[in-house]
Parts: sequence; structure tokens; C-alpha cells
Amino acid sequence: MKSNAMSSANKARFVRKKGVIEEWFPASPATLYRRIREGQFPAPVRIGPGVSAWRVADLEAWATAQGRR
Repeated sequence: MKSNAMSSANKARFVRKKGVIEEWFPASPATLYRRIREGQFPAPVRIGPGVSAWRVADLEAWATAQGRR
């Protein structure tokens, strides 16, 4: 039961660009956004006025599909 609660909590979490580059996709911001445009990396979602971030669930799914996690 605790595992499901943790899984749900992770899905609701967000990561900003700095965290994505440090933990998920170690590349320059230009490369990150190029991969997003090419459909090779999940796009961020708007979470507030002028604020975008990535859903952890989207990043985990991408990493799994890439065989990285």
C-alpha cells in the first residue's frame, strides 16, 4: 500500500529545467529544447504564469522507454 502512495506522490511532482539537466538529461539547454522539438524528450507543462516544469511521471516514462531506469 505504501508503494502505491509513493508512486502517486511521484506522479504529482514536478522538476524545473535545472533539475532536468542535472538529473535526467545532462546536456545544454539548447540541446534539451532541440530534443523536445524533435519529439525525443518530454515537453514541460505550464504550472503557473511564466513557470514551466516537467512531470516526474513523464520523465520516468521517457527514461524507461530509453532503457535508462
